[in-house]
Amino acid sequence: MVDASGRAAMIARKLGHFRPNLEHPINAVWARFTGVKEWDSYEWREKFPEMANACRTSREWATNHLMGYGWWCWIIPLRGGDVSAGIVYDSRIFDLPADATLAQRLHNHLISHPVGRAIFGEAQAIEGDVHAFSALPYWSEKVCGNGWAAVGDATGFIDPLYSPGLDFCSFTSYYVANFLSRSLAGENISALLDYYNTQYPVTYRRWFESLYQDKYFYMGEADLMSAALLLDVASYYIGLVRPVYRDPEWAFARLPFEGRPGRIAASMIRFYRRRLVALAKNRAAAGRLGETNSGWRELYDGFVPDFRLRKQIGQGLRRWCRAEWRNLTISPRQAQSPPATCAVIPNEAQRSRGTPSNIA
Repeated sequence: MVDASGRAAMIARKLGHFRPNLEHPINAVWARFTGVKEWDSYEWREKFPEMANACRTSREWATNHLMGYGWWCWIIPLRGGDVSAGIVYDSRIFDLPADATLAQRLHNHLISHPVGRAIFGEAQAIEGDVHAFSALPYWSEKVCGNGWAAVGDATGFIDPLYSPGLDFCSFTSYYVANFLSRSLAGENISALLDYYNTQYPVTYRRWFESLYQDKYFYMGEADLMSAALLLDVASYYIGLVRPVYRDPEWAFARLPFEGRPGRIAASMIRFYRRRLVALAKNRAAAGRLGETNSGWRELYDGFVPDFRLRKQIGQGLRRWCRAEWRNLTISPRQAQSPPATCAVIPNEAQRSRGTPSNIA
């Protein structure tokens, strides 16, 4: 029996293997909206010429993102003109504005952001199409056993940022399909089952600790998030994409972050992630959150699995080094609480880039 039931994780829950990830308390709320302003309309271009002229391609059909201290929002166009908009937030440092309904709370947050206010000011959430998930991340202590195996989100989930669920789905589905076919051919697959149960928790833990743990503390800082995105995505292309391009049969026959190379890679990514978290917390303690965000606009070349990744890595390292240098000269000012409902990256959506679909 193969459990591909997603978040329901039927077998893991039934057998007592299901575990919530309490170190990453994120929640999500999303809705379908009508009456959303068009990003590429003449009205928009006349009202915001600087923002319109900064992008030479269409924003309207892209996935756009707004980001702030402890949260990020997606804005996705749907067939027929409606728009899916949602938020993922860390409940330790952010909560939605108070209001009568969940849809109103989400809408109030969207219009607290300058860009969100411009396009969602007259929008309405469609009744009956508002959804929420709490305690998003979880994992299964055991992913296979006598006569059963789990794949995809039935094994675990970390965070929708960068869509790592697609990677987990690819690797786990291929691995399980491989040992099922070998079992049906009469092979002894006990070693493959042991590997899957042993390596999956290691993969999940290293993926979480290297990329996502406490990430929402610096999500509202444009320079820190820019450095993270460049280094995160370049690491993903080097560690996961290139091996799959070279030899998919070999790459999908094992799970990411395996063995000594996986441990070293996870340690390197975890190191700069921890430094970015520390820099953001220092800014918060000094009352200096969001000071580098005004006027921030940056376009990136597309990520490709070849030597051109060196450019993105170099950009990311330079961003990080500048942030470390600035941290040496930061001075406290009158204490302030981090903004809860207002945006700290007013120009995030201006970059008009979709978040990369996967990260390792």
